[in-house]
Amino acid sequence: MPFITSKTNIEVTSVQENEIKSSIADFIGTIPGKTENFLFIDFQNNGHLYFRGDSQSPIAFLGVTIFNNESHAGYDEFTKKLTDLYQEVLGIDPHNIIVNYADSTIFGLDGKNFGS
Repeated sequence: MPFITSKTNIEVTSVQENEIKSSIADFIGTIPGKTENFLFIDFQNNGHLYFRGDSQSPIAFLGVTIFNNESHAGYDEFTKKLTDLYQEVLGIDPHNIIVNYADSTIFGLDGKNFGS
């Protein structure tokens, strides 16, 4: 189950959110076994984010939690695609886009747990 938290310090329109969501759905498969069927995205815009002491430049912090991929297969390509997407759609400089990965070995859905 991929869960992506998108935090920015800029206004993101619903059109931009939809474009980002659709694009991520298209390339989530770069991480083996991941599909849009379990893709979960949380957009948090206009946040008070500071990076390198600066809050005025557009910034994005993308938290990516992935279930059952301890080898981190596909992460390099996924990071590149996310970075390119946020630069293209939101105009954020790649030097101000942070992608942070977290591994998940268990998650719950529909009252049941999956994993160990």
